[in-house]
Amino acid sequence: MTRQNQDECDSDGESLSSLESGGLTLLSVNSFQSSVTKEKKPSTDPGKQETLAMPHVFASSPAIGSAASEREVEIAIYPEPEKDGSKQRKFKRRVGIAALAVLGLIVMLSTILGIILSNQNDNPRNVVISQAGDYMVNDSKPGSGANSASYGYVYDILVDFSEESLLLNERSPQGLAFTKLVQEEEARKEKSKYLADSGIASIEELKEGFEESTTPMRIIQRFALMNLFLYTQPDQWHFSEGWNDFIGNECSWYGIDYCEQFEVRRIDLSSNNLVGTIPEEICLLGDYLEELSLGHNVFSGQIPSCLSNFKRLEVIILKDNNLSGWLPAGLMHILSLKIVDFSQNTLSGTLDVLFEENRPVATGLQIFDVSSNMLTGTIPDEFVEMSSLSKFTTDMTNFNW
Repeated sequence: MTRQNQDECDSDGESLSSLESGGLTLLSVNSFQSSVTKEKKPSTDPGKQETLAMPHVFASSPAIGSAASEREVEIAIYPEPEKDGSKQRKFKRRVGIAALAVLGLIVMLSTILGIILSNQNDNPRNVVISQAGDYMVNDSKPGSGANSASYGYVYDILVDFSEESLLLNERSPQGLAFTKLVQEEEARKEKSKYLADSGIASIEELKEGFEESTTPMRIIQRFALMNLFLYTQPDQWHFSEGWNDFIGNECSWYGIDYCEQFEVRRIDLSSNNLVGTIPEEICLLGDYLEELSLGHNVFSGQIPSCLSNFKRLEVIILKDNNLSGWLPAGLMHILSLKIVDFSQNTLSGTLDVLFEENRPVATGLQIFDVSSNMLTGTIPDEFVEMSSLSKFTTDMTNFNW
């Protein structure tokens, strides 16, 4: 800046001070014209500085006459260049403000959701005591969750027969079956309540129907059958009436050949393109199942060892599959056995595992076929005691009787 310009600025500063001391009031400040006007090329003379176009400030004071009511004062402004650190601080400040805004929104939505859930829990319609007086009815939609009475009832029954981690995993066959059973129980109770409230059915009739359809035996039975279905690629079954949506009495599903007092006694799903493994849950039917025919399918894996715990089993046919591993230990001690056909698989091991010492054997066995497998060893002496045995087929030639 030249000496002359500096003198002009000092003069203007003194004039402005004089105006302020005389009672002048600032009226307005014009914005910079075209922001700040600079020389197109910076001066190379170190004695010179860039000059800025100066805005105009108008001031007036009642103490000055009308002729001097407005006076133009020229002020020189020399802005300090903005540093990079200042830009970073501004950016961080803006990010912080945005984060606080988002946090506030989350807190607000959480509060609203909490109020809604609280109102639902306080709603007396969510849990209704049935006129039957013996059970609670959940009046919300089926599958409402762990707080429903149906959920607790079904869970308490099944948790003793299935791993809890699988039962609560909605993507596992056990979890899908459990969820479906809870939904069924809630829907059935809602229907019963409606019939009771409308007078269509008496309380005694509803109680009787309730006891028949909600016994632990029925829930366990349906759970076992659902797992058999879900474990074996359901969309590949040739025939699946009743199984697809588990509608109605399970005794009417395809392949359930015989029931007695709602107990499934015979299952024949032969040649139905069941693909997968035989789930251990099938053994939950062990107290009353008499026939299990799953031959000519695409089963793989091992035969569940728990089949040896069946009490009334007469016929078990698993022929023509891809089953591997050993035979079920102790199977020949199911005294009711008449037909055993495990032929045309890839089973290995020996026949000795079928027997245990000092236990009675199935003397009524009529047909035993384990041909076309990979079994080794000798024929156990226990087969000699089976006086009813009319057909014994095996690839082993070393008979020990």
